[in-house]
Amino acid sequence: MNGECLELSGPEFNAQLDEMMTPDDVAAFGEYVDAEATGDPVLAAECFRRGLHVEGTPHLAHLADLIDLDDDAPSWALARWASLQAYRWMLHERDPRTDNAVMTTILACYSDVDLDRPLGLSFTEFGTRLASGDWITRQIAVYEADGLADFLDVKIGDGLLSRCGPLAAWPESELGGYRLRPGRDEFLDVRDLRDGSRRQVLDIGALTDRPRGCTVLGRLVPIDVEPGYFFESRPITVDDDTAIGVARSDGPEEWLGVLEEGRRSGRLPLYFSSSEATPLTSDLVPQSGWGRTCSSERDQSGSSISRAPALLELQAQGLDSLRANNIGVCDVALLAIELAPEAVATVANHVQAVLVDRATFEAAKVHRTRPEDAEGWAVLAGAVPEPVRSRCLELAALSRRDAP
Repeated sequence: MNGECLELSGPEFNAQLDEMMTPDDVAAFGEYVDAEATGDPVLAAECFRRGLHVEGTPHLAHLADLIDLDDDAPSWALARWASLQAYRWMLHERDPRTDNAVMTTILACYSDVDLDRPLGLSFTEFGTRLASGDWITRQIAVYEADGLADFLDVKIGDGLLSRCGPLAAWPESELGGYRLRPGRDEFLDVRDLRDGSRRQVLDIGALTDRPRGCTVLGRLVPIDVEPGYFFESRPITVDDDTAIGVARSDGPEEWLGVLEEGRRSGRLPLYFSSSEATPLTSDLVPQSGWGRTCSSERDQSGSSISRAPALLELQAQGLDSLRANNIGVCDVALLAIELAPEAVATVANHVQAVLVDRATFEAAKVHRTRPEDAEGWAVLAGAVPEPVRSRCLELAALSRRDAP
C-alpha cells in the first residue's frame, strides 16, 4: 500500500482494513515487529511507514519519542515499549490467546450486549476493536496468558532487554485495586485495597484528571529507579466496591467475576475498560490526539493548543505551535509555583510530559531562563523523574547565570 494511512472511524473500518491489506502490508508489519524487538526505533519507524497503517494510533509517536530521547530514554519507558511489543507480536502471530482474551473480556465486561450485533457492529468488528483498544483484553493476553513471558523468552533482542531494567519480573505481577493520592516529590501515594498497605510509586501522571482518593485497577511492576515501582500502563478508573473486590480476589477467574458483577449491577459503565494510549514516558492522555500519522506535532501535556498572545509571540520568534504551547505549559507551572510552591504536585506531570521533548527543552533554554525562573525550575526538578529532572536542573542553573 506504499505507506497509505487510513482514517480510524466508522463501523466499516475493519472491513476496509481487511480488504486493503496486501501480503506486502503484512510483511511490512512483521518487519516492524522484528525491528522493534531489536530495540531500533529508527528502523521500526521506517518499516511501519512502508505498510498500511491507521491514523490515530500512537505507534509512530512512541517511536519518535524514543528516537528523540536516544540514550536518555528511561529504562522504565523502554520496558513499557517492550510490553506493548509483546502484544503486537501476539497479534501479528495470530496467537489464539488474543482471541481468547477478547472472548473472556466480552463475557466479563459486555455480557449485556447483543452479541448478534454488538453496539451496532458485526461480531468480528466488535472483537477487533476490543483487541486493539481494551485495557482488560491486553492485561489478559500479556500477563494472565503469559504473552509477555513468552515474548521475553523467544523474541526480544538482548540489546533491548538489557536496557529495560527488571522487566523480566513483570510477568509475575498481579492485577490489583488501589486508591491514589499525591505523594511527596515525584512519587504517588498508593494504598493497596487488599490489605490497606501503602507504598510510594513513581508518579508520571496516573492521578491526572482524576480526583484525589480515586480507586483504580492497575498492575504495579518493578523498575530500577526510586521508589522501585510504577504502573505498567495508565490504570483504569473503577468504583470503590469493584476495586476492593479485585484487590481481594484470588487470581484472574475471581477478578473477572468481580468485573462481570460490576457490569450487571450497573456500577461499571459500558466501555469502562476502554483505554486511551499515552506516551511511553507519561500517563497523561494527549487531548489533541496523536496527530496525522502520529507525527510529533501533538500536545503531550494534556492541554489543548492555545492562541494566547504570549504563545503567538513565541511563534513570531520562530517556535512552532506545539513548542510554543509546551512553553506555555511551563509558564503556567512556573507561575503556579511562584504563587504557591505546593502547587508543584499539580503541575509537575504536565511539565514532565512536555519537557521530555528535546525541542521544547532547547526552546526553554532560550526563552525561559530568566532570573525569576530559577526557583521554579529547581522546585520542579524535585518533582519529576529523569531525564526531565536533569533538564530542569540545567534550566535552573542557566536562569541563575544571569541573576544579579
